[in-house]
Amino acid sequence: MLSNQLTTLGDFPALILTQETLEKLGMSIGDEVSIDVSVENPTLTMRPMAEVDRKQTRLWQSFYKAEMNCTNV
Repeated sequence: MLSNQLTTLGDFPALILTQETLEKLGMSIGDEVSIDVSVENPTLTMRPMAEVDRKQTRLWQSFYKAEMNCTNV
């Protein structure tokens, strides 16, 4: 597990990520990310938007394929 630091940036809370963390995530400064927060666990999950876009595309493709199978019956 990597350790990072919570701090502030102006009036906003901020999470400082090390270069090592970014490299392990395959990310770099300026990348768009998706952040999911789970209150139950509590966890914060960060993914590159490209990965999120791929997952959403696969989800929609599966939905579309299922819809087509239902209408072709």
